[in-house]
Amino acid sequence: MKSNTEISSLRPYLEPHGAKFRLEFSLISQDRSVDGKAPFPFLVINESDPLGRLIEARFVTDAGSKLKRVFVLLQKDEYLLPRDELWPISNQDVDECWQRAFSSYSGKAKDGSMVVLSDQIEKDGRLSSLQSLFYCNQERVFFHPQCPTCGSPLQQCYDDHLLTGVGLQPYSTSLKRYLYCPSCFDLVGESDFFIHALESSDPPMLKDQWDLVKEFGQLTEGKKHLDQFPCTKCASHKECYGTDGLALSRIVPVSFYPFHILIFEAMSVNAPDFLSLISGASFEELEA
Repeated sequence: MKSNTEISSLRPYLEPHGAKFRLEFSLISQDRSVDGKAPFPFLVINESDPLGRLIEARFVTDAGSKLKRVFVLLQKDEYLLPRDELWPISNQDVDECWQRAFSSYSGKAKDGSMVVLSDQIEKDGRLSSLQSLFYCNQERVFFHPQCPTCGSPLQQCYDDHLLTGVGLQPYSTSLKRYLYCPSCFDLVGESDFFIHALESSDPPMLKDQWDLVKEFGQLTEGKKHLDQFPCTKCASHKECYGTDGLALSRIVPVSFYPFHILIFEAMSVNAPDFLSLISGASFEELEA
């Protein structure tokens, strides 16, 4: 696994500068949800699997011509897994499921149906995770979450000792995941911790995805590391972060946490087969 400081990004493939093609997620209606929060804006083909959702996408040229329709299997922020005290599943187990699926398909599928991006692959050939990714429905831009306090990139915390020391669950033996600011923690010994969705059992110091979106308004041009953060210079900043609070209806995580993806040609296998890969099915089983 790459360290937090080395983790790759999907953004250069979604918003390439000077490239001849890009990856484009299929958009759906931009209507607000009932509670005024931004809905997931992309076309989900299937999300019945507990660990991943299947999204329609395509590779297009710099002129907008479609090259290839694909399915993107995207790791979920919330796993729909039953609690089993006898056989508990942890984040490390989930990570291994993705590695097994990638190894099975990339090693045995010879027809080129899987599309691999160079930034998906670590030096040892294992599947790499990609940086947390947010999307603004208003400006149609992707960005990585920044620390509202100092502007440094927020990162997922894998340090079990650090997590348990602040009263949170360890990464390696639970399914809980948290974003935090290592720069703030190193400098002053503390950081806000963010979770995708709060549960009643979570400690009161935790903040959720919507708290984070609101706190993006604290990021001003005077802070460092904001050269790729879109909100500070946006003409809609006041209506998003002022009394109207429209940021909540415009900004949504594509993936709140660092995530894995697998990309396949749309007609290579059926959607249920994609989902079976994450559950551990082999390529031969899918062909049977």
